Amino acid sequence: MRTALALGFFDGVHIAHQKIISAAVDYAREHGLRAAALTFDRPPASVLFGAKERLLTDDAEKRRLIEGLGAERRILAATPSLLAMSGASFVELLVREHSAAALFCGYNYTFGSDRLGAEELARLGRERGLFVRVLPEETALGGPVSSSRIRALLAEGSMEQAAELLGRPFSVTGTVERGKGLGRSLGFPTLNIYPSVSGELLPHGVYAARIAFGDESRAAVANFGINPTVGDKNIRLEAHILDYSGDLYGRTVTVSLCRFLRPERKFSSVDELAAQIAADARECRIMNVGL
Repeated sequence: MRTALALGFFDGVHIAHQKIISAAVDYAREHGLRAAALTFDRPPASVLFGAKERLLTDDAEKRRLIEGLGAERRILAATPSLLAMSGASFVELLVREHSAAALFCGYNYTFGSDRLGAEELARLGRERGLFVRVLPEETALGGPVSSSRIRALLAEGSMEQAAELLGRPFSVTGTVERGKGLGRSLGFPTLNIYPSVSGELLPHGVYAARIAFGDESRAAVANFGINPTVGDKNIRLEAHILDYSGDLYGRTVTVSLCRFLRPERKFSSVDELAAQIAADARECRIMNVGL
């Protein structure tokens, strides 16, 4: 089946990305096409220049978000040979290997080794008989919506502003692993996950959160960092679900970090730590943060 393709790396699948993908989905439904988002498996800059990107979403999360918009996710391997392809050859690849009938991209999209822009994509697409739509810049909070801007907001703990650009709270998904049991001994049982992204994105500290598992979603207080009071050196997300006593070991959960409460710090004793956790939990209840 011929395809309406949304083009981009789509890290974060933020509100500007969502408009591009949704435009492809809507066009596909109207014209009897398949809708797909075509992304690279890693940032091209990491292949070409060795740049290290702090990604907002891992592959599983990106796929889940894209499919939630009604499109399938197709992945191109960002190999040196593919990235050396000219823009014109790349459009031919879209037609030949992905049955492209329509192309959708953002105003700042670039492609091919010759770094062609969105208007060139429109020209080349029209020459091949394709429908091409270039979406304009999306703005929010007084500036453009971009993955780099969201990273900057997260780095300073501005979770509410980042959520407005993402179209949802920033979240971390992982499998619940067994910890040292300290939280349970203090009266605040916690779940532990080791996220595949976020290690360098977020300030270490305590967050008001929501945890989704299965069909449930519950309020929680979460610590992201190394928990210096107990001397753990591995970055993890440790969360206490308010008013919950179930067993989630081995389950996949999604932790949405709604508001940054305070920086992580080392306490002089576990009793002092327990008192602070209790205070943090009370603050989460009082704020309610949409929880």
